[in-house]
Amino acid sequence: MRIAPILATAYQFETISFMTTTVAHFLTAGCGLCQLAATPQCKVVIHRELIEQIREVILDFPFAETMKWGQLCYTANGKNSILLSAVKGAAVMSFFRGFELPDPSGILEAPGNESRYARVIKLVSSADFKRYMTAVKSILSAAYEVEFSETKVKPPTADMSYPAVLNTVLAEDPLYKQAFERLTPGKQRGYLIYFRQAKQESTCKRRIENCREKVMKGEAR
Repeated sequence: MRIAPILATAYQFETISFMTTTVAHFLTAGCGLCQLAATPQCKVVIHRELIEQIREVILDFPFAETMKWGQLCYTANGKNSILLSAVKGAAVMSFFRGFELPDPSGILEAPGNESRYARVIKLVSSADFKRYMTAVKSILSAAYEVEFSETKVKPPTADMSYPAVLNTVLAEDPLYKQAFERLTPGKQRGYLIYFRQAKQESTCKRRIENCREKVMKGEAR
């Protein structure tokens, strides 16, 4: 994600940005996916020093470093394990199998209310990183080891509850109800998350109505 006007010109074309594919470009210009790429406002540029400190610690472990989705990605046993990037106000370490990691210090958090697998650590400053260094290293060690473990750990149970508006719509539209119930659990969950995220009943109802055609075709959202 995100310095130098020359780089900004190279990374931006009208409203289209170019995804970063090298570590060097990431550290100086960010992910390249928004118009702030390679500018002082880029979140990666803002947190570059902190990201470099975190990266140095991650590389003390035998992770392989690569670029994926415009972010620093660390793999173990051929599997994606960690993403390192930035959001507003913080550098972020995202753990793909975070729900399996021990966290006695309580620094791992779900990136969203509906997150089952991923967990993140948000660090706002170098001082913050130093304060949690021991806990971070312990989690990194566990994140590496879990990629080689043959133990199967069940993720938290998915929330498959229907919002009240959906129950009403389906009760009034039997064909929609039948089509929705024919969807795979994964597709159903995708729609349910989308519907539940609506803050107002009218928004939820509009989303349900707009998705009817795709549901009838058995498609994912």
